[in-house]
This record gives sequence, structure tokens and C-alpha cells, in this order.
Amino acid sequence: MRNKRNKLTEIYSEYYPVVFSAIYTKVGNREDANDICQEIFIRLYESLENVDNIRRWLFSAPKLVVLESPC
Repeated sequence: MRNKRNKLTEIYSEYYPVVFSAIYTKVGNREDANDICQEIFIRLYESLENVDNIRRWLFSAPKLVVLESPC
């Protein structure tokens, strides 16, 4: 469990700025971009053992989060 948290912390530190920037560019709202990023990293944590390519997963996840969000 601790190892999983450490791994997520490393991934978050490395990728959050890029993921946030990409999402913010698409949605144009800081709060929405933060919410989507939060949901993405929660989902990543929950499925970290099954993710082979972190970068690919992170950049495909926003589509899923937005599509699954209630309007």
C-alpha cells in the first residue's frame, strides 16, 4: 500500500502540471480542470497495478472522466 502511494506521488509530481495544462486548455475553467485532474489521479491510484503505460493512460483518462460525468 505504501509503495503504491509513493509511486502515485512520483507520478503526480511528474505529470500533474502537464495533465492539468492539457485539460485546462480544453475546458477553459480552472475549477473544472482541477476537478477532472483529481478524478483522473484517483482512478489511476485505484487501477495502478493494471496500468502498463502511465503517460498513455493519463492522456486517455480525461475523455473517460468527461464522458462519464453527469451534465
